[in-house]
Amino acid sequence: MEYKYFRFEEFDSPDLPGSGYKYMDREFIDMLDEARDIAKMRFKIVKGYSTTNYNKIHYKASTTSSHLIGRAAHIECVNAKKRLRIVEALNMVGFRRIGLHRKYIHVDNDDLKDDMLWFII
Repeated sequence: MEYKYFRFEEFDSPDLPGSGYKYMDREFIDMLDEARDIAKMRFKIVKGYSTTNYNKIHYKASTTSSHLIGRAAHIECVNAKKRLRIVEALNMVGFRRIGLHRKYIHVDNDDLKDDMLWFII
């Protein structure tokens, strides 16, 4: 399966080459690909799938992180106007879980979690 704007390798956990292809949720990437088309701008993925070990060591993140099931990504973004454009596009394709950080946008479609928009400090 190929996507218009993304390669599976972009979603690999740094400690497990090939993990993007093996573990990323296809519906998630379909939605992200569609949002990228709407936004008409590059989405640089800085975090996609994450192994439990990598997530624990490098992010001290929750054991219920959506990155662990291949249904989340961080999109690099440091510009306020671009951030708005990306968030609007994500929302248009149906994403309802978006976290805003000064350096990236977290997005996931984990249906076991409540819809929300939040700030990441």
